[in-house]
Amino acid sequence: MRFHGIVQAARDFKSIKSLEFFALHVKVLAITGTYSPHEVLVILKACRNVKTMAYWGSLRGAKDDAIQSFLTSGLSPRRTYVTSSLFNQDYVHFSYPVFQNATHVELVWQEVGEPSYPADDVKWDTLQDLKHLTHLSIFVPSARMKDCAQSVTEIISNCPQSLQVFVLWVCHTHYFRDGYVDFEGIRAINEGEVDVRAVVAYMGSSFALRLDSQKARPITRSYRDIINDCAGTTLGKDFWALAEEKVAERLCQRPIKETKLGDTPHRRISNAS
Repeated sequence: MRFHGIVQAARDFKSIKSLEFFALHVKVLAITGTYSPHEVLVILKACRNVKTMAYWGSLRGAKDDAIQSFLTSGLSPRRTYVTSSLFNQDYVHFSYPVFQNATHVELVWQEVGEPSYPADDVKWDTLQDLKHLTHLSIFVPSARMKDCAQSVTEIISNCPQSLQVFVLWVCHTHYFRDGYVDFEGIRAINEGEVDVRAVVAYMGSSFALRLDSQKARPITRSYRDIINDCAGTTLGKDFWALAEEKVAERLCQRPIKETKLGDTPHRRISNAS
């Protein structure tokens, strides 16, 4: 039985579990399939105390009011992973209540058919409203980022002072090949030259990367690794922890160097729950 069916049975008093069971015990919620807005809202209302929420699914036949209901559902997770398809087609922003308590946020750009709106329609300045934000992860296809280094600088400049780690995801090996149009930008990010908190992560097999040095090696995770990382089921270090290590190593090498934001050096990285 699908999870929605289990929750609905509790709502209809046809289960030994009460709705309060889901509020007390469900701490991680991942939506990966295609659901109707009604099904999703039933699940969200029951699992109102989740600490981690990942939305990689699709709201079947969703209208703007259904999307609004999702983003203003009353959930206040600490870790939020979403795709761009969740938002209205005119812009993407982070002012919705579902983001306001988050320490970790990830945005994955998801094309639906033909490109419907450009990446510059992401309202990055709304990141300033996320007062608890310490970790930010972005996956935007290269076609939507004209200059990776400049884009990373712009995004980070809109983050609150609390930001400690920024992860830029790429999924093609050509990003790491000298001669690629944005190779220098990726290299600069990966070596901490753009911002000491910014690291590059590659989604794919580490065997596909042929790099000249370990210094140039990005964080490497398979698709399954990333799913486990977001769900909190990774055995060992997740991509956030690996990114923290990279940033901490840089800060040890140049402890007085200031980052792009603020007047105070960022000297430590701490795990946020």
